[in-house]
Amino acid sequence: MRKALYVGICGITLAVVGGVVGQANASVLNDSPKVDQAAGQEVTVSTFSELSTALKDTGVGSIKIGGDITFTGSILDIPQRAITIDGQGHSLKLQYFLMTGALGAAGGTLTIKNATITNLDALGNPVAAFFVTPSENWAVNVAGGVDYTGERFLEVQNSVVTFSGKNMVHTSAENAWVRSINFASSSEYTSTAATEGEFAAFYFNGDLVGGKAVGKVKVDTQAKVNITVSPNNDSEFYYPAFYDKVDRVDVNEGATLNITAAGHALQFIPRGDYDEVPSVNVEKGGTLHLVGHGTANYSTINFQQPNSQLNAKEGSTLYIEGKGNKVIETAKNSIINITNADYDLRNSTAGSPIFECQNTFLNFSGVTMSVWDKTGGDYSGLPMFAWNTLKLSTIIQNGDSFNTTSTDDAAQQYFHSILFGRISGIVTKP
Repeated sequence: MRKALYVGICGITLAVVGGVVGQANASVLNDSPKVDQAAGQEVTVSTFSELSTALKDTGVGSIKIGGDITFTGSILDIPQRAITIDGQGHSLKLQYFLMTGALGAAGGTLTIKNATITNLDALGNPVAAFFVTPSENWAVNVAGGVDYTGERFLEVQNSVVTFSGKNMVHTSAENAWVRSINFASSSEYTSTAATEGEFAAFYFNGDLVGGKAVGKVKVDTQAKVNITVSPNNDSEFYYPAFYDKVDRVDVNEGATLNITAAGHALQFIPRGDYDEVPSVNVEKGGTLHLVGHGTANYSTINFQQPNSQLNAKEGSTLYIEGKGNKVIETAKNSIINITNADYDLRNSTAGSPIFECQNTFLNFSGVTMSVWDKTGGDYSGLPMFAWNTLKLSTIIQNGDSFNTTSTDDAAQQYFHSILFGRISGIVTKP
């Protein structure tokens, strides 16, 4: 194991990453740990024993992997501090072992980058993972060049996880347990989750904070996130990409969030302790692309919490496709706003509508509108109606629309959502 003086570059990098997160949504980091950024040693390791020793040594701040390493045991209670593992392109073969972060109030940040990590089935034991800690005083930064294949990547349910750079995660269970997720600016994240069994891609199952469920998802500027959930359709119950204590999904400027799911792609479950009104927000230049296979009659969007919102803002793109008996399912007083945005809402199943909603407000502004009857498929034929730029507001109850008002008289008269299998339009430039 070779050692060199380490001058705190890891700490500087982590401070910058933390600042980016705070700019977009300060509440995401309300519970982030305070980490000692003091200088530490940099070491190079080539064996499991050397890696374990370095991780346990509080004087080490940066570990470079000098060769492929196969774990022969678990590395438990890694002391809290800022610690970086740079795989330098090598592989970590965990078999079914794991690493755990120590509990305590000191605060720690684990950064992992440039490594191919594999983990085998736990053979009837608890699901195998890479890094595990229930402590709220750890944060995790997956800093690019990580390719993980295994049962579950992270079990850090009380931590903020940041993905930066380009990473790939493929798991038979969830990708991770988290409190909040930040897909950093210009990052790329490609994942498959729940290839075996009933799991979400990310499970927000940590402790409440001040009695509130505070989970957030941020897809920051120019980030590209592609998530596939339950690709093998191997059960009758399906979880969404983000599940449980999560109340906000933000797709920031120029970013893309693409989810393909066997069941719900996005869901807010009913809870009385959300930190804020649940919402999905797509900013200028952002793209939200959701496809649900509709297995067992699942909707692609499922807002079970009253007053939930979906906001496609000026200059954004919204695509929602379902293949069941409904595509968008909402609780009472939910709101869908499509404002100066390109949009396409469609049900690929013939004879099935788009909406199954309870007293939900649907608002279009500054967009064209074309509507097709419920032919299903790719809707390559001509629309039933096509209207130029308009404003239109209506209330959806069950599958149909009521109290429709529009700047276009024909749209006001003929818009009946129960009749349509596809509604699409574009923003018109002045």
